[in-house]
Amino acid sequence: MLISHHGLSSSIAQLTTILTLVRLTCGRAEQHNSIIPSSSLSHIFAPAHLIMDVSCACGSVRFTTPTSAPLALFHCHCIDCRKQSASAFGTTAAFPFFQLPRNNSITHFDQLCDSGRTKRCFFCKGCGSRIMHMRILEEGTPKTVSIKGGLIEGLDWTGGTHIFCRSAVVPIPEGARRYEAEPTD
Repeated sequence: MLISHHGLSSSIAQLTTILTLVRLTCGRAEQHNSIIPSSSLSHIFAPAHLIMDVSCACGSVRFTTPTSAPLALFHCHCIDCRKQSASAFGTTAAFPFFQLPRNNSITHFDQLCDSGRTKRCFFCKGCGSRIMHMRILEEGTPKTVSIKGGLIEGLDWTGGTHIFCRSAVVPIPEGARRYEAEPTD
């Protein structure tokens, strides 16, 4: 049962929205940097045993995921993800859209992507950890957010999809699901 700050009818509406999103996204890869908030759903909470804890390196930013597992897991080899992770690729877990909790340690910047789209990138002011990003939509409600994988406790790292492999600086594991750029399916 979902618990909402806005009462049971709001919780039922939120659950219906989430179930619709899951039905729409199951069986296809969500785009790596999908989303951004314009109008938004209220923060959605799942029962404690169905959520995962997320925290930055210094611990100033802490929150829980809205679901017990991500909709998709991506290992992105684009230049931007390599720079923000200071590594060969960045890993993100896509979750249904939710708002970050109010926290003075969180700030953001907007970034223009190679695709021409803009994404909003959230990070901790204290330690600099990238927390998540989402696509900025001109119209409509965002469907997902991409939380940085290394911040999520208990994340199942198996079965991730490799994207922007055309920019990879390390070999992609044989048999891994992969895309040369952003997935279109």
